[in-house]
Amino acid sequence: MSILSATFGVGHAQLDVTERVRSMYQKGVRLFEAKLSDFGDPAPYMVKTLVIVWIVDGKRKVSGVLEGAEKLIELPDGLQTEATTTTPGMPK
Repeated sequence: MSILSATFGVGHAQLDVTERVRSMYQKGVRLFEAKLSDFGDPAPYMVKTLVIVWIVDGKRKVSGVLEGAEKLIELPDGLQTEATTTTPGMPK
């Protein structure tokens, strides 16, 4: 079980926020909101999307949320936050 990746932005203006999400998770955050104060602003005046990809019980999960939306991304307890070089179940 691990956090694979996280991006924040719109179209071609995407930031890799994987390490930021992992750091927040390590500090106890489990609910993630698409906020400029957390992830920066790669595309001023445009609505951004936060997308997080993780593995749980061998299954790849993806969730996204728009900036300003009331919806949050909830990650389960017990995810690894170290970078992985391979995806479980995938060849190296």
